[in-house]
Amino acid sequence: MEPPVASCRCHFFDGCSDLQPPPPTGGGEHWVDEVLRRRFLRLARWKEKRRRLDRSLPVTSLMEFNSEDEIQQLSLSTDFLVELSDGIFAKRESCSTFATFSHQAVNFILSLLKNILLSKREKELVEEIIDGLVTRLMKRMCTIPENAGTSDSGPVDCSDAQFNVQHLFRKLGNEEFIGQRIILAVSQKISNVSESLLLLDPFDDSFPDMHGNMFIMIQLIEFLISDYMKIWLCCEQFDKS
Repeated sequence: MEPPVASCRCHFFDGCSDLQPPPPTGGGEHWVDEVLRRRFLRLARWKEKRRRLDRSLPVTSLMEFNSEDEIQQLSLSTDFLVELSDGIFAKRESCSTFATFSHQAVNFILSLLKNILLSKREKELVEEIIDGLVTRLMKRMCTIPENAGTSDSGPVDCSDAQFNVQHLFRKLGNEEFIGQRIILAVSQKISNVSESLLLLDPFDDSFPDMHGNMFIMIQLIEFLISDYMKIWLCCEQFDKS
Protein backbone atom coordinates (compact mmCIF):
# COMPACT_ATOMS: atom_id res chain seq x y z
CA MET A 1 0.00 0.00 0.00
CA GLU A 2 1.31 3.44 -0.92
CA PRO A 3 2.35 5.56 2.10
CA PRO A 4 -0.16 8.34 2.85
CA VAL A 5 0.54 11.95 1.95
CA ALA A 6 1.06 14.49 4.69
CA SER A 7 -2.02 16.65 5.14
CA CYS A 8 -0.17 19.96 5.59
CA ARG A 9 -0.16 22.34 2.64
CA CYS A 10 3.08 22.49 0.68
CA HIS A 11 4.19 25.95 -0.49
CA PHE A 12 6.74 24.62 -2.99
CA PHE A 13 4.91 26.07 -6.00
CA ASP A 14 3.84 29.36 -4.45
CA GLY A 15 4.93 32.27 -6.64
CA CYS A 16 6.33 29.94 -9.28
CA SER A 17 5.88 32.54 -12.04
CA ASP A 18 7.41 35.44 -10.13
CA LEU A 19 10.93 36.79 -10.28
CA GLN A 20 12.50 36.38 -6.87
CA PRO A 21 15.72 37.54 -5.22
CA PRO A 22 18.55 34.99 -5.12
CA PRO A 23 18.21 32.45 -2.31
CA PRO A 24 20.49 32.71 0.72
CA THR A 25 23.80 30.93 0.35
CA GLY A 26 24.03 29.64 3.90
CA GLY A 27 25.18 26.13 4.64
CA GLY A 28 21.65 24.84 5.19
CA GLU A 29 20.30 25.43 1.70
CA HIS A 30 20.58 21.73 0.78
CA TRP A 31 19.54 20.42 4.20
CA VAL A 32 16.86 17.76 4.17
CA ASP A 33 14.93 16.87 7.29
CA GLU A 34 15.85 13.32 8.26
CA VAL A 35 12.26 12.19 8.76
CA LEU A 36 11.16 13.51 5.36
CA ARG A 37 14.28 12.07 3.76
CA ARG A 38 13.60 8.58 5.08
CA ARG A 39 9.93 8.80 4.18
CA PHE A 40 10.65 9.99 0.66
CA LEU A 41 13.23 7.27 0.06
CA ARG A 42 10.79 4.63 1.29
CA LEU A 43 8.13 5.92 -1.12
CA ALA A 44 10.58 6.07 -4.04
CA ARG A 45 11.67 2.48 -3.38
CA TRP A 46 8.04 1.36 -3.19
CA LYS A 47 7.22 2.94 -6.55
CA GLU A 48 10.34 1.44 -8.12
CA LYS A 49 9.41 -2.04 -6.89
CA ARG A 50 5.88 -1.64 -8.21
CA ARG A 51 7.18 -0.51 -11.60
CA ARG A 52 9.54 -3.47 -11.83
CA LEU A 53 6.82 -5.90 -10.85
CA ASP A 54 4.53 -4.40 -13.50
CA ARG A 55 7.27 -5.11 -16.05
CA SER A 56 7.47 -8.73 -14.82
CA LEU A 57 11.15 -8.45 -13.94
CA PRO A 58 12.73 -11.25 -11.90
CA VAL A 59 12.23 -10.89 -8.16
CA THR A 60 15.98 -11.05 -7.63
CA SER A 61 16.37 -7.72 -9.42
CA LEU A 62 14.40 -6.10 -6.61
CA MET A 63 17.17 -6.97 -4.19
CA GLU A 64 19.89 -5.16 -6.13
CA PHE A 65 19.17 -1.78 -4.57
CA ASN A 66 21.80 -0.73 -2.05
CA SER A 67 20.30 1.69 0.46
CA GLU A 68 23.76 3.12 1.23
CA ASP A 69 24.72 3.84 -2.39
CA GLU A 70 24.09 7.53 -2.99
CA ILE A 71 24.41 7.23 -6.76
CA GLN A 72 21.71 4.56 -6.83
CA GLN A 73 19.57 6.78 -4.64
CA LEU A 74 20.15 9.67 -7.04
CA SER A 75 19.08 7.59 -10.03
CA LEU A 76 16.02 6.32 -8.18
CA SER A 77 15.05 9.84 -7.13
CA THR A 78 15.33 11.27 -10.64
CA ASP A 79 13.14 8.46 -11.99
CA PHE A 80 10.63 9.19 -9.24
CA LEU A 81 10.52 12.90 -10.13
CA VAL A 82 9.98 12.17 -13.82
CA GLU A 83 7.17 9.76 -12.96
CA LEU A 84 5.58 12.47 -10.82
CA SER A 85 5.63 14.88 -13.75
CA ASP A 86 3.98 12.24 -15.92
CA GLY A 87 1.27 11.90 -13.30
CA ILE A 88 0.43 15.61 -13.22
CA PHE A 89 0.00 15.65 -17.01
CA ALA A 90 -2.16 12.52 -16.96
CA LYS A 91 -4.11 13.90 -13.97
CA ARG A 92 -3.14 10.84 -11.92
CA GLU A 93 -1.61 13.06 -9.23
CA SER A 94 -3.51 15.74 -7.35
CA CYS A 95 -1.91 19.16 -7.10
CA SER A 96 -1.31 18.76 -3.37
CA THR A 97 0.27 15.32 -3.80
CA PHE A 98 2.46 16.53 -6.64
CA ALA A 99 3.62 19.57 -4.67
CA THR A 100 4.49 17.55 -1.58
CA PHE A 101 6.33 14.73 -3.31
CA SER A 102 8.11 16.89 -5.88
CA HIS A 103 9.31 19.19 -3.09
CA GLN A 104 10.80 16.23 -1.25
CA ALA A 105 12.25 14.78 -4.46
CA VAL A 106 13.97 18.03 -5.49
CA ASN A 107 15.44 18.57 -2.02
CA PHE A 108 16.61 14.97 -1.89
CA ILE A 109 18.25 15.17 -5.33
CA LEU A 110 20.03 18.43 -4.49
CA SER A 111 21.27 17.08 -1.17
CA LEU A 112 22.51 13.82 -2.68
CA LEU A 113 24.18 15.56 -5.60
CA LYS A 114 26.06 17.93 -3.34
CA ASN A 115 27.45 15.02 -1.31
CA ILE A 116 28.41 13.05 -4.42
CA LEU A 117 30.15 16.01 -6.07
CA LEU A 118 32.12 16.74 -2.92
CA SER A 119 33.36 13.15 -2.88
CA LYS A 120 34.26 13.38 -6.61
CA ARG A 121 32.98 9.86 -7.24
CA GLU A 122 31.67 8.46 -10.54
CA LYS A 123 31.44 11.88 -12.18
CA GLU A 124 30.63 10.50 -15.62
CA LEU A 125 27.80 8.38 -14.23
CA VAL A 126 26.43 11.34 -12.28
CA GLU A 127 26.55 13.50 -15.42
CA GLU A 128 24.64 10.80 -17.30
CA ILE A 129 21.94 10.67 -14.61
CA ILE A 130 21.51 14.45 -14.47
CA ASP A 131 21.57 14.83 -18.26
CA GLY A 132 18.89 12.15 -18.47
CA LEU A 133 16.76 13.95 -15.89
CA VAL A 134 17.04 17.27 -17.75
CA THR A 135 16.24 15.65 -21.11
CA ARG A 136 13.20 13.80 -19.83
CA LEU A 137 11.76 16.77 -17.97
CA MET A 138 12.40 18.98 -21.00
CA LYS A 139 10.43 16.60 -23.18
CA ARG A 140 7.49 16.78 -20.79
CA MET A 141 7.62 20.55 -20.37
CA CYS A 142 7.59 21.13 -24.13
CA THR A 143 5.20 18.39 -25.23
CA ILE A 144 1.42 18.72 -25.29
CA PRO A 145 -0.22 15.40 -24.36
CA GLU A 146 -2.49 13.71 -26.85
CA ASN A 147 -5.55 14.40 -24.70
CA ALA A 148 -4.89 18.14 -24.67
CA GLY A 149 -7.55 20.41 -26.06
CA THR A 150 -10.92 18.89 -25.25
CA SER A 151 -12.34 16.00 -23.30
CA ASP A 152 -15.75 14.66 -22.35
CA SER A 153 -15.90 17.12 -19.47
CA GLY A 154 -14.78 20.13 -21.53
CA PRO A 155 -11.50 21.86 -22.40
CA VAL A 156 -8.29 20.42 -21.01
CA ASP A 157 -5.61 22.94 -20.07
CA CYS A 158 -2.07 21.54 -19.81
CA SER A 159 -0.37 24.88 -19.22
CA ASP A 160 -0.41 24.48 -15.43
CA ALA A 161 1.39 21.15 -15.70
CA GLN A 162 3.96 22.68 -18.03
CA PHE A 163 4.60 25.57 -15.66
CA ASN A 164 4.93 23.09 -12.79
CA VAL A 165 7.71 21.30 -14.66
CA GLN A 166 9.28 24.67 -15.42
CA HIS A 167 9.29 25.35 -11.68
CA LEU A 168 10.95 21.99 -11.04
CA PHE A 169 13.74 23.09 -13.37
CA ARG A 170 13.98 26.39 -11.55
CA LYS A 171 14.36 24.71 -8.18
CA LEU A 172 16.81 22.11 -9.48
CA GLY A 173 18.90 24.95 -10.90
CA ASN A 174 19.82 25.88 -7.34
CA GLU A 175 22.68 23.42 -7.87
CA GLU A 176 24.98 24.88 -10.52
CA PHE A 177 25.90 21.40 -11.77
CA ILE A 178 22.26 20.98 -12.83
CA GLY A 179 21.54 24.62 -13.65
CA GLN A 180 24.21 24.90 -16.31
CA ARG A 181 22.94 21.76 -18.01
CA ILE A 182 19.39 23.08 -17.94
CA ILE A 183 20.42 26.32 -19.65
CA LEU A 184 22.40 24.47 -22.32
CA ALA A 185 19.54 22.06 -23.02
CA VAL A 186 16.93 24.82 -23.09
CA SER A 187 19.06 27.00 -25.37
CA GLN A 188 19.47 24.15 -27.84
CA LYS A 189 15.75 23.41 -27.73
CA ILE A 190 14.91 27.09 -28.33
CA SER A 191 17.17 27.09 -31.38
CA ASN A 192 15.50 23.98 -32.79
CA VAL A 193 11.97 25.25 -32.17
CA SER A 194 12.84 28.65 -33.69
CA GLU A 195 13.96 27.00 -36.90
CA SER A 196 10.77 24.95 -37.00
CA LEU A 197 8.61 28.03 -36.48
CA LEU A 198 10.27 29.79 -39.41
CA LEU A 199 9.16 26.99 -41.73
CA LEU A 200 5.74 26.42 -40.18
CA ASP A 201 2.46 27.80 -41.48
CA PRO A 202 1.24 30.26 -38.79
CA PHE A 203 -2.26 28.85 -39.27
CA ASP A 204 -1.11 25.33 -38.51
CA ASP A 205 -2.81 23.81 -35.46
CA SER A 206 0.55 23.15 -33.79
CA PHE A 207 1.77 26.74 -34.10
CA PRO A 208 0.19 28.05 -30.84
CA ASP A 209 1.60 25.12 -28.86
CA MET A 210 5.10 25.65 -30.24
CA HIS A 211 4.84 29.37 -29.54
CA GLY A 212 3.75 28.59 -25.98
CA ASN A 213 6.70 26.25 -25.53
CA MET A 214 9.04 29.01 -26.66
CA PHE A 215 7.61 31.35 -24.05
CA ILE A 216 8.02 28.77 -21.26
CA MET A 217 11.64 28.06 -22.23
CA ILE A 218 12.66 31.71 -22.57
CA GLN A 219 10.99 32.50 -19.25
CA LEU A 220 12.84 29.60 -17.62
CA ILE A 221 16.22 30.96 -18.73
CA GLU A 222 15.23 34.38 -17.41
CA PHE A 223 14.33 32.85 -14.05
CA LEU A 224 17.56 30.85 -13.79
CA ILE A 225 19.77 33.81 -14.66
CA SER A 226 17.89 36.12 -12.30
CA ASP A 227 17.90 33.62 -9.43
CA TYR A 228 21.32 32.04 -9.60
CA MET A 229 23.83 33.48 -12.08
CA LYS A 230 25.78 35.54 -9.53
CA ILE A 231 25.97 32.51 -7.26
CA TRP A 232 26.95 30.11 -10.05
CA LEU A 233 29.90 32.23 -11.14
CA CYS A 234 31.43 31.78 -7.69
CA CYS A 235 30.97 28.01 -7.64
CA GLU A 236 33.54 25.39 -8.49
CA GLN A 237 31.14 23.14 -10.42
CA PHE A 238 30.12 25.89 -12.87
CA ASP A 239 32.02 25.71 -16.16
CA LYS A 240 32.92 29.32 -16.98
CA SER A 241 34.39 28.40 -20.35
